[in-house]
Amino acid sequence: MQLINSYGANATIYQLDDMSNGQEVDKALQWLGLKPSIPAVFIGQRLVGGAKEIISL
Repeated sequence: MQLINSYGANATIYQLDDMSNGQEVDKALQWLGLKPSIPAVFIGQRLVGGAKEIISL
């Protein structure tokens, strides 16, 4: 989060544990190839990737 904020972006965080459909979202993220499935970073509605991809950017 600090990394993203340091570039002036306003991040929105969704806690899967707090969502009624959190398990389904987790399964969908895994299906998209994120292992582990969190954190998953989207810019707009496009999946950028997980922590490794964000740090490499």
